[in-house]
Amino acid sequence: MKIIDLSLKEANIIIDVDVDIDNYEPGSYMFTTSIKLNSDDTFKTRDFNETWVTISPENPSTSLEIERRCSGESCLPQLNMSLEWSGSQPYKLGSTNLEIVTIRFKNHGNSSYAQTCAHLKVSGARIARIGCVGQDTIYKCLLPIPIRREAEHLIEMMLNMSESTNKDGSLMVDVKFYNNSCSLESEFQSLEFVVPFELDTEAVVLSGSSNNRTLADSEVIDTALETFEDQHEYTIENNGSISWQDVRAVIKWSNTRIIEEYKILLTSVRYKCDVYNATDEMTYICMFNLDRQSAVKIIAIIEVSEKAVEKYVIGKTINVTSKLELYLLPSETKKELSLTTVIQYHKELSLGHNKFVIIIIAIIVAVLILALLIFVLWKFGFFNRNTKKKLIEEKKEDERRKSMKRPTETNTEDINVIEGNAETLDDDLEVIEEPLQAEPNTGDTSDQLSLICEAEIH
Repeated sequence: MKIIDLSLKEANIIIDVDVDIDNYEPGSYMFTTSIKLNSDDTFKTRDFNETWVTISPENPSTSLEIERRCSGESCLPQLNMSLEWSGSQPYKLGSTNLEIVTIRFKNHGNSSYAQTCAHLKVSGARIARIGCVGQDTIYKCLLPIPIRREAEHLIEMMLNMSESTNKDGSLMVDVKFYNNSCSLESEFQSLEFVVPFELDTEAVVLSGSSNNRTLADSEVIDTALETFEDQHEYTIENNGSISWQDVRAVIKWSNTRIIEEYKILLTSVRYKCDVYNATDEMTYICMFNLDRQSAVKIIAIIEVSEKAVEKYVIGKTINVTSKLELYLLPSETKKELSLTTVIQYHKELSLGHNKFVIIIIAIIVAVLILALLIFVLWKFGFFNRNTKKKLIEEKKEDERRKSMKRPTETNTEDINVIEGNAETLDDDLEVIEEPLQAEPNTGDTSDQLSLICEAEIH
């Protein structure tokens, strides 16, 4: 609406009209203009009466036809594309659940009436929603027909960022735009969009616990149990919204002199462990996956030799230490935690409870008592053989008497035999004591010798 000031009393009034054309297409455009008085009440005042002004002819109008043509490249479709990312760069993995990638197509040339399309490939995140045909990570998107000059078409991809893992180093969107046809043999525009990921290692928390142990000398002496079990329990908690794959846990033990056996147990996950045995250190390297909002326990179990503890204990204690190193690849972050079991060794056996000592002391006391008893018996002459001495003296006396007698010739041979036998029977002869009788004055000498021989033989 144009207001004309009639007080200027101008004979001719020229009004310029600017026209914005919504359609950018070439062709014939008809422009029509008209003029009339405004009959709104806002212009009715006491000083002005609309009847004072007339337009002749009444409500005149005029039309103008303009032909619009294109030239050069402006007569061809000029389709371009660009990508927009709703998140941050770099993107902190797990900070959001959903992000949007927008692909913007715009025609800066003539209208496009050919079927155009875009082939999309996405890695690093799963596509949650998209208005295109495809599966997994590859999709085909058809653009509308026609795409007018200066018109835009948007393709929005909603990405599920909560399922990305530490192995997804970045988000990558690869777009191939076929702006003349959808034939894969035709020319295309290529655009690659990359968003690097940042890993939130602070969401992974490491903790652990161990118990001290008391070992008594009575347990070492007891051969029924030669070892005892010790456990170090490590807990790995993932409080973040992403899953970690191929987490590497390295468990090491020191002071292996007192350890006889090693075991590793992991709860709630599937795992694989490799063993490396060095001279003074035992190492287990385990690989496993750590899901989001989950926890994994690593139980390091060892069998400790009781006799080795007694042998290598320094003072009253000996320590068994294990160490866990956690690597969250591909980041350079390493989390460490050490646990120590303090083994206290003490002697609790008294003389009355130590069977071995009691046996040794009993043997020593018995030997001493036996020696004392033998000494007392010897002192009182228990081992002197007085009876034997008397028998020997009597035997000698008897022989002396016999030598004083003069045997006859007929009995000389018999006497010699008897004497010879008497000499060989000195030790085994049992002497029968008989009272000595006076030798008779009368009688045969041979009879006397026979009586003596008979007494000796008996």
